[in-house]
Amino acid sequence: MKTRPEIFKEEYWQEIVELTNRLDAKQCIWLSGYLAGRADMQPQAERPETQEEIVICHGGETGNSKKIATQLEQKLTALGLPNRVVDLAQIPLRQFAKLRMAVIICSTHGDGDPPEPVASFYHSLMTSTASLESMRYAVLALGDSSYEHFCVTGIRIDEKLKQLGASSLLERQTCDTDFQKTADIWLENLIRKLPQADGGHVAAHPQETVKPVASGIDKHHPVAVTVVENIGLTAPGRQDAIHHVICDLGELELPLVAGDAVGILVKNPEYMVNSLLQATELDGEQMVNMDGANLTLTVALHEKLDITIPSRDFGQLWESLDASGAFHAAMGDSEKSRKDFLKSRPLTELARQFPVSVSAQQLVDVLRPLQPRLYDIANSLKQSPDELHLCVRKYLYAKENVVFPGVGSHYLADLKAGDTLAIFPHRHQRFHMPENHEAPLILVADSTGIAPFIAFLQEMEAEHKLHECWLVFSERAFEDDFLYQSILQKFLTAGVLKYLHPVFYGDTTDDVIFDVIMQHESQFRDWLARGGHLYFSGDKPLLTKTEESLKAWFMSREDNAWESLAAEKRLHKNLY
Repeated sequence: MKTRPEIFKEEYWQEIVELTNRLDAKQCIWLSGYLAGRADMQPQAERPETQEEIVICHGGETGNSKKIATQLEQKLTALGLPNRVVDLAQIPLRQFAKLRMAVIICSTHGDGDPPEPVASFYHSLMTSTASLESMRYAVLALGDSSYEHFCVTGIRIDEKLKQLGASSLLERQTCDTDFQKTADIWLENLIRKLPQADGGHVAAHPQETVKPVASGIDKHHPVAVTVVENIGLTAPGRQDAIHHVICDLGELELPLVAGDAVGILVKNPEYMVNSLLQATELDGEQMVNMDGANLTLTVALHEKLDITIPSRDFGQLWESLDASGAFHAAMGDSEKSRKDFLKSRPLTELARQFPVSVSAQQLVDVLRPLQPRLYDIANSLKQSPDELHLCVRKYLYAKENVVFPGVGSHYLADLKAGDTLAIFPHRHQRFHMPENHEAPLILVADSTGIAPFIAFLQEMEAEHKLHECWLVFSERAFEDDFLYQSILQKFLTAGVLKYLHPVFYGDTTDDVIFDVIMQHESQFRDWLARGGHLYFSGDKPLLTKTEESLKAWFMSREDNAWESLAAEKRLHKNLY
């Protein structure tokens, strides 16, 4: 008797067999055509949903969890199932919470502690109240049964995921020190539980989920993103505090690679707008016209116009409206003195010091447009495609011994979770990693200039690039200002970063970066001789001085390596 196909119930199959046994050859041929025609008339079955990406998360200190994760990765890839492996030490909880299909393979350290590298993730999860109802997951817990609290880290992760609403694909499995056989059986059971994981349904080339690529986005047509976290990187008391701002890109895919930037449409602070309205005695609710659009004066001053830098037109208007002549006398008669005067203090201070009677439209017509600010991306979208990271220092500038806050940097540094930000992509044509993946990279940064180099390192890790990488960067103090210390340490441990030389200048000489490079002179010259690329990122005066010192050093030795560096386009600068 023919073997029953699984798609038929037993009673149906019996009837089919009995009928076909009574038919002759011609009748069977006719019946097959009839059934084929019936099938064509049936409504088309819906296309199966794109296979969810299976994210294999591992956490541990000895490498056992990573080994099992790699084995699962190979099995899933062979079946054509989309997957990727991530280290729990490197995935923030906000990203983990977005996963739809997660396999967690995690060890327990000693008698019940989470492994040190994943402690931050573990504690964030244990205190989280986020809903994980859209997540399906499975947990494999590794441990040592000689301890009382055997596999407790994996057990608690499993319990917490259930508590937050996630659905378990497979019962949790605990493994002792001889874990391999138990793990192998569990992996096979897991694969059978995965959607479309049987031989008849797995696509040979599964379709990948493609995010919409941003097109037509520029400073006139920005896109809104949401701030999810604002992290202070320096001591709270520091006036020019440095912040790490993380934005959620959602399903938006920006055409950005490590080394690129985003333009940000900033807004003037309310206190500055109110100060100008008070100085000019204007009503913020008055309507003004800008490029054919009507809006209130407050909105124009808050979102559209630069109220910090006085323009030449502003100077001419104020001079014409000041009947006392005090403004003209303060500016002087020469073109140079007039320029210098307008640069001497912010516009709001000039309006307060030299009050005139001005209309709302007159004021709007002489103000510069509020320009977007460019900020380097501080993450690789190859590693975290749904997030945008920025590194921002609160900029302060002095005018006649009075300190004023920078509008753009303070706007960004003061953002809170849930705030929206208008951005557009900006490509740095000459500040990318070289195509030759074996070329050494010498990365020199001051303060927030480290941002693109964090993106470099993440991209190297994500794409398994082979660059030898040496980072030299300067900041103020070791205790309070070691930016991205834990991240850089992980890159060192993983071998992505070969050398790290932070410089905390304090009271030492201004040219300390040059001094540190010279302490490793032979390495510096060797890397350049091997086709290395040299990058400068950060404070323009400081790094220009470093560059000039290096150039002079080569020239004093009649060494043409510096000229070759520039001629071969291996010198890259991102200075501000």
